[in-house]
Amino acid sequence: MWEFDAAKAVAVEHLTSFAIDPVKKIYLAREYDVQQWLVPALNGIARRSQPIGMKDAEKLGVDLALGMAAVRESLCIGPGGTLSVGERSVKRLDFTEKIKEMLAVYREESAVSDMPAKTN
Repeated sequence: MWEFDAAKAVAVEHLTSFAIDPVKKIYLAREYDVQQWLVPALNGIARRSQPIGMKDAEKLGVDLALGMAAVRESLCIGPGGTLSVGERSVKRLDFTEKIKEMLAVYREESAVSDMPAKTN
C-alpha cells in the first residue's frame, strides 16, 4: 500500500558515503535489503587489520564469518614472491571477486538474501 522506494533511495544514497563499521553495514544491508552495500562492506572486513572475532561471528552468522575468514586467507603471494606475516597492509587490495565466489556458495547453502538480519 505505502511505497517509500524514493525515500529509501535518497536515504541509501546519503548513508552510502558515511563511515560505518563494515559489520554494522552488513547488518543494515541485510535488515533493509540494501544489496549494493554488501560486497563493499565485506571488502572492508577483508581489508581491515583485526581478525574476524566472536562478536563479528555473532552479528554476521557463523557461516558468513567463516566464509569471510576464507576470503581473508586467500591473500596470494604478491609481486616479487613476498608475503609478510604479521601486520596486515591490504588496504589497497580488492577482494571483490573472492567475496562474490564466497557469496555464491553461501547463497546456495543458506539463501543470504532471504536470511533475517541478526539482532543483538
